[in-house]
Amino acid sequence: MWKNGIIGMLLLITTTRTFGSWTFEKLPTSLSSNQSAEYVFQYVSYSLEECAAICAQYYSCKSMYLHQDLCFGLSSWSTDSSNHGLVNTYTKRTQACSKTNFLVFNDLCLMISEIKLAWYDAQRYCENKGGHLIVLDTETKHNSCLDFICNFYDDKETNFFVGASDLETEGMWKWIIPNSMNYFKFKTPSQPNNYDHDFPSFSANCGTLVSNTGVLYDEYCSQTKKFICEI
Repeated sequence: MWKNGIIGMLLLITTTRTFGSWTFEKLPTSLSSNQSAEYVFQYVSYSLEECAAICAQYYSCKSMYLHQDLCFGLSSWSTDSSNHGLVNTYTKRTQACSKTNFLVFNDLCLMISEIKLAWYDAQRYCENKGGHLIVLDTETKHNSCLDFICNFYDDKETNFFVGASDLETEGMWKWIIPNSMNYFKFKTPSQPNNYDHDFPSFSANCGTLVSNTGVLYDEYCSQTKKFICEI
């Protein structure tokens, strides 16, 4: 019964499978597996197509994988640590988040770069992907971004460029999206201080998110860093 009206809509690509309004993106093997899975279901299944079709029926199914003729539906967007390395896990997302390397997490559509760029180039890179540097203008969104990094990436001590700067007027911090909330979770009371200890001769006008402390710093814009895009 899982196949009726669903398998016919299957679009086969190397890393993506699509069912109606849902797309299943294969998670890169480089992503971490640091938590045990909570299973939504386990069904006998012999194909990824059928497994994805089953997951598409459950709102609480966020990702799925096939292992030894069993389809496992997971309640999280991360991999299952008990079988990581043995299987390919596919995360579920809406068609609205269908850009390559973007993942849905807590209703956000995010991508952490695999390359390092200056802040200006990072913004252009995100724009070319159809998005922009992430805007963390609420506590909920800020915390969701930290959870995304914790769930998906091994490197917990990286800092990432985000879409905040005081380039227009020193000391007046803005997010790159107009009408964003005036919320900035800087490290207090020492940030922002317009000083980057690695580049002391230059102004620090661009925002970075430090993942292991969960706060924002102002840093020199022309240095290269990883960054976070959102759609």
